[in-house]
Amino acid sequence: MVLFTVDNRRLVHFITSCTQSKAVKYGEALQLSKCSENPKFSPEYWLRTLGQKLPKGPALEVYTGDHWSVSKDILKNYANELWVLSAGYGLISAKSDIGAYDATFSTGNQNSVSNNLGLISSSIQQNRIWWNELTLLNKNSLSLTELFKRFRNDLFIIAAAPTYINVVKQEIKESISSRLVNEDNLLIITSSIDSELKNFSIITKEKVRTHKDIGGSVVSIHTRVARQLLKSSKKFQYSIANMKVEYLKLENQSPNIVKKPIRKLTDDEIVKIIKNLITEFSDVKLSSSVVLRMFRDKGYSCEQKRFSRLYKTATRFVS
Repeated sequence: MVLFTVDNRRLVHFITSCTQSKAVKYGEALQLSKCSENPKFSPEYWLRTLGQKLPKGPALEVYTGDHWSVSKDILKNYANELWVLSAGYGLISAKSDIGAYDATFSTGNQNSVSNNLGLISSSIQQNRIWWNELTLLNKNSLSLTELFKRFRNDLFIIAAAPTYINVVKQEIKESISSRLVNEDNLLIITSSIDSELKNFSIITKEKVRTHKDIGGSVVSIHTRVARQLLKSSKKFQYSIANMKVEYLKLENQSPNIVKKPIRKLTDDEIVKIIKNLITEFSDVKLSSSVVLRMFRDKGYSCEQKRFSRLYKTATRFVS
C-alpha cells in the first residue's frame, strides 16, 4: 500500500457522507421509513434489523454513484483511509462490512431520520440524537472525537453537505477547543458553515462545477473539489493553507452559472426522462429521491409528490 504522508509523518484521512445509491448485488435496501412502522422502532432496533440484513460487503463496494466514485479515487490516489458519515451506521471505515440501507440526514425524503424518529424537535436536533445513539450502539462505529484522538496529528479532510456537517459540528468544535485538531491538520469542505468554523473550512460555490478540473453534479461537488485540491497540493505536502489558495484560484477561474428559465414539463415528458435515467444507470438500483436529485441536476423542476407518482409509473415499464 502506498502511504500518502504529510511531512513524512502524518497520514491522510478523507471523511465524507454515505450515498443513497447501493450496488444491486447487495439486494433491496432496508428502508428507514418501513422500519419505523414497527412499534419497537428505535436506533437500537434499526441497528439490530440492519445487522440481520444480508448480503453484506465492504462499504467501499456497497455504495455507488458519482460522489462515491470520486471518493474511491481519492482513496486510491491521495488518502490512506476513507471514513463514512453514515446515517445508517454512524462513522465507519470504508472497509467495514455493511448491508444495503436507505436512511439519510437530508430532509424532504421519506427515509430522512427527522421524518421517522418522531421527536418534537428540529431536524438538526433529531439528526444529532440519532447520530449519538448510533455511535454508542454500533461497535464498528467511532465518534469523530475518537477518530481525531486515535490518529492525532494526522491530516483530516471532511467533505460533505451542510446537513451532514451539522451532525458532527459539535464534536468538531469540542475537538478544536481541546486541541485535538487545528487549522494545519483539519479542513472542512462544504457549502455552508458556522462562523466559528470558517477558519477551518472552504465554502464551495456551485459555479466551480463549471471549471474544467471539477465538473460533475451538485451531489459530488464537495468530493470533486477535495480531489482537485489534494491533487494540486500533493507537491506541497498537502498543505491546508495551499489548498485554500488553490480553491480561490478555482473559484476565480469559474464563470458564473446562468440558469435558463424552467419550462413546465408534462407527465409524459417526465416519465420519459425518468426511464432514460434508470436505463443509463441500469447497474445501480436508484430510489425515487436519488433519481429526483439527478433530474433536478439536469435543470428540470418537479414537485416531490408528483415526481414520486411518475417514478412509480416509469419503473413499471423498466426492467
